[in-house]
Amino acid sequence: MKRPRLIILVIILLLFSFGITGGRFSFHGKPAGVYLLKGAERHLFELKDHLKLADYERLIVRIEFEALYERWRSKDEAADSNPYLKYSWDKKSGSGYLINFFPDGSRFLVCLGHFRDTDNNPVHGIFVGGGLPGTHYENAALKTPETGVAYSDARGWHHLWGSTAETLSSAAATAGQVNPGSWEFVGSEILFSSQYQLALKSSHLVRLGQQQLRVDRYFNYHAGNRFFSLANRLTNPGSLPLTYHYTYGDGPWRPNAGTPDSKVKQDSEVQFDLTNNYYIGLSDYKYSPDLEKTAAGNLANFLSWQGGALPSSGYLTGKPVTTLTVKGKAPLKDGRSREIMLQWQARTLLPGQSEIIMLTIGMADNDLQVNIPRKPAVAIDPAELRFLLSR
Repeated sequence: MKRPRLIILVIILLLFSFGITGGRFSFHGKPAGVYLLKGAERHLFELKDHLKLADYERLIVRIEFEALYERWRSKDEAADSNPYLKYSWDKKSGSGYLINFFPDGSRFLVCLGHFRDTDNNPVHGIFVGGGLPGTHYENAALKTPETGVAYSDARGWHHLWGSTAETLSSAAATAGQVNPGSWEFVGSEILFSSQYQLALKSSHLVRLGQQQLRVDRYFNYHAGNRFFSLANRLTNPGSLPLTYHYTYGDGPWRPNAGTPDSKVKQDSEVQFDLTNNYYIGLSDYKYSPDLEKTAAGNLANFLSWQGGALPSSGYLTGKPVTTLTVKGKAPLKDGRSREIMLQWQARTLLPGQSEIIMLTIGMADNDLQVNIPRKPAVAIDPAELRFLLSR
């Protein structure tokens, strides 16, 4: 018997036995799979065709159609399918990856916790960077475009974001900035996973001078998107007020990386205006008044900080900086020296107080009409955010 037929038979038997036990059926629309959950409202079990965040803790077993049938599909059949993802996450080491598969054959890759920081310490937790396990690569050699956050199409892999350069420091500390490899890794967990969504959490304690800061990080991704949300909840667990500085910096390893507007050439470090701006990105777009003469396949990334505590300053820079002097700004020689950096300076938390820093990270859309990249709609569902932050 062929495997698809065997799977269908197992599902039929499951449905028959389920009806005998008096379980509850919750089927709505096109099924994503078959999900067996612990019952609610006087039912011993519940059988559903879709899984939501609120259902995840009741999940017993699942059969998901998209990933299951992918191995039997032809290319023509796959073209009519939905985007879906596969992932791997090691709770103990706080590292993993996800790959989103699009119907047109393109892919979106995010690697987490697979790199060493600038102090050469291994990083554990939800930190963007590193590559896939060696057995996953299409070629034997690890290549930069297949690391960090990347996008693959018919031309190959394209690097969007590298290994994140995050730091925390205290206003009272003299030891300087604390890089992610020195953040104490408390643990991690999978908050939700299916072929269409992945939500992760990692927890950390950071020593800032004589005080500690707790950082809980939440990763949320929906299949079909080329971006993900990263929420940081920073908590002062001590008995005294704590003032911290936080920086987030990253940039693509692309030789032609330019500025968010492809018509502008930025040659030196610059501070960008945060008054009415909530995102920035780097592109390798080739601008031309005649769109027909413009090379196709232009790419751009974006970083958005709307929601939660807003940054106090932001820079396009060649190296981590605290402030930029009027004279002697470092030149941006090529794409390898361009990095977007955000700073949250002098943020004070009272004992027991928490605050949230929200980031959305990914790939910009390609707007062919005006030939410049566009940030996609990235608003996170308030109900999903409440679910994540309650864990």
